Amino acid sequence: MKLESRESSLPRRSAPAGHTVPRSQGRASAVLNVSMTSLLNWALVIASVGCTLCFSYLPFLFFAQYIGVEKVVWFVFFGVLALALALRKAWTAGAASGLNKQSVFVIGLYTLFATYAFASFALTDNVLDDTLNIIAVTLINTMIAVLAVSCKNFKHSVLKLLFVLSSVYFLFLVLSFLQGTLSVDSQIFQNIFPELSLEYTPYQNINTYLGLFIITCVYFYGNSNRRNLLLPLMGLLAFMGMFIIGGRSSVVASVIALTLHGIVRFKNDKSRRVKMLLFFVFLAACFFVYFGDIAGFFQNTVLYDRFNRLSTDDDSSERAFLFGKAIELFLRDTETFFVGAGINSFPAYVGKYEIGYYPHNIVLELLAEYGLCGFALFMAPVVQILRLRKKRLGTIYGVSNGEVAAFTLATYYWVISSFTGGLQSSWILIFFTFLLLPSASEEN
Repeated sequence: MKLESRESSLPRRSAPAGHTVPRSQGRASAVLNVSMTSLLNWALVIASVGCTLCFSYLPFLFFAQYIGVEKVVWFVFFGVLALALALRKAWTAGAASGLNKQSVFVIGLYTLFATYAFASFALTDNVLDDTLNIIAVTLINTMIAVLAVSCKNFKHSVLKLLFVLSSVYFLFLVLSFLQGTLSVDSQIFQNIFPELSLEYTPYQNINTYLGLFIITCVYFYGNSNRRNLLLPLMGLLAFMGMFIIGGRSSVVASVIALTLHGIVRFKNDKSRRVKMLLFFVFLAACFFVYFGDIAGFFQNTVLYDRFNRLSTDDDSSERAFLFGKAIELFLRDTETFFVGAGINSFPAYVGKYEIGYYPHNIVLELLAEYGLCGFALFMAPVVQILRLRKKRLGTIYGVSNGEVAAFTLATYYWVISSFTGGLQSSWILIFFTFLLLPSASEEN
């Protein structure tokens, strides 16, 4: 018995006399609608990522300087555009836009911390005469969380954009090496953007984006049916370049995040376990055969020298001192233990009345300045996001390549924030943390 479609059972309107409606008209209209939706989705992703990375992406800083428009103006532009696109999508698509009840609840949890931080700021003397920290924690981070939630269904597009943006750093790394401006045998930080004429060498920034490039290379290599060896080769060159540049935290974060990524992919992708094992055996064999050359290369780099200084008292970064003082402030008395010493109190405690002086560990900064209560409020949305991933995806790591890569990115930035990150610039960490909310298409 032949089933009749629902459309065939409905009464059809006849076309007006003398007028024939072409069959392709509906098809063309549907294609146009899909194209427009795709374009608006890409605009949302570009505006959201642009707003998040606006202050840290050095090529964009060069562009802003060239045309004479301040970064703050671009930040506001990207932010307003992204919010408008996110609200439009929420209005037209409803829960499918990403702003469902669970997402709103997670954002609401963060606003509890933002309210707590504002109360801490209001009740504490502003010893640094600085409002940037509280603006970042309350306003910027909340807005970035909304944008990340709006992009949770477009993780693949976010990864594509990150690959394009970070590949610019890789390109400048290769060009600098070919031009002879990078030295392998050097004990000073290296710079691939000398044209920016910065007052400092942005070694941390460069290595952070090179780490992003490596992660996205691994993602697209694993996401492609055609195993193009160019991607892992570029990733390996970028990793070697990170040793030449000199930033430690991003190297440690890359190793930890990619190790976790490899374990998860090995666990999830049973059909390729043999190939993955053979690949790692090949890498181990190459490392064993060329151990002398590899060791010689790394021992001459500035990063090896900086890691070696951790075992001596000659570490200019003073990480041990900063971590110790943050723990000391947290445990000073019952009040600081539970509610913290107050926003911007850490620099005053160590006698450094300088804006931007912080423990270089976001967890210790939370404990020292906001106490156990503030730390719990900050971590509440993170715990809820991981609970949602466990409930809907079956595991916090994810199963699909996109979800696993998103978890890898979040792990990468959390590790970086454990060695050099602070609340004053925590919106990038917030973006990749809230991006972890499971995509609608990935839910079980």
